[in-house]
Amino acid sequence: MCWWLCYCACLPKASCDLSLFVKIILEELTRKIKVIYKDKDLLVIEKPAGISVHPPLNRKKDVFYLTDWLVQEFPETAVVGDEPDLRPGLVHRLDKDTSGIMVI
Repeated sequence: MCWWLCYCACLPKASCDLSLFVKIILEELTRKIKVIYKDKDLLVIEKPAGISVHPPLNRKKDVFYLTDWLVQEFPETAVVGDEPDLRPGLVHRLDKDTSGIMVI
């Protein structure tokens, strides 16, 4: 399902729940994240365009970041890296609108 259709379907409704909209987008985007390689020390994923890799210091509550997916799917990454609270397990990042391969 295209998330734009969900967005457009929500617009006319006064009682549209933003958290439901964000949940729908989250589910759609997480289906697009593909694990290419995984071993005990390394994770390589294909990041789709449209997902910010990590939150800014002034994190917005209803925004999904790749690090959210990463910690949910691979909880051991929550304590890895120089700034695990902000950038768990990240070796590098890609801009939000850039798709590509990432090493975790």
